[in-house]
Amino acid sequence: MTRELWLTMVRVLICLLLTAFFQPILAAQIGGTITGIVINENLDPVPLARVRLATSPVRPMDTSITYGADEQGRFIIPNVEWGTYTLQAMKPDEGYPDTFLVFYRYHVDQPTATVSPAQPFVDVTIPIAKGGRILATVIDAVTGHAVDSAKLTMYLMASTPLSASFPADSPDILATAGIVFEIGVHADGYVDWFYPDLATRSSATHITLKPGERFSFTAKLKPLKPPTENK
Repeated sequence: MTRELWLTMVRVLICLLLTAFFQPILAAQIGGTITGIVINENLDPVPLARVRLATSPVRPMDTSITYGADEQGRFIIPNVEWGTYTLQAMKPDEGYPDTFLVFYRYHVDQPTATVSPAQPFVDVTIPIAKGGRILATVIDAVTGHAVDSAKLTMYLMASTPLSASFPADSPDILATAGIVFEIGVHADGYVDWFYPDLATRSSATHITLKPGERFSFTAKLKPLKPPTENK
């Protein structure tokens, strides 16, 4: 074996060893960082909002991870795999709906961000708008007792039919401001109820709420079968 051939083999071996050593490190660095700010309809930062990184376009069965914004509404999402993502923000306790639900995405601007080796750092502004809050009281029309198992459904009046259901006694039922929708209440053993007091949806009242508006009502559900009277 000549000296030149031996040196070539040594160089190749060293390259293979270095590649094997640094490959996990390089692989761990493949990804970008998305930063940004969450603002409301008045262009003010939304402190402590939650930010979700979702696939783009968003698919209903996708899993996603949420990140917290700071007191100034700013957030940072590190180690993002190369690709295009949709950014969503929410703060339901202050009236900002979770736009991961399709119902709340209607009429909502959701920015996208693309991270790549050519653009590993991206800054995004996520606008969110406060919705209206729905407060329902559901009782048995005969006994006057609360119906604990009731579900409240909102039906969006749009070219694409959408609906969303929640426990009727939830204090966090939100409606996107400005949309037109109808309300129905359903419970096992009772006739379906539609606002303002109907058994069918055909004549249900259309509802539109302003940002921060509270909409309260009482639904009196009629039992499918009247209670048996004791003789």
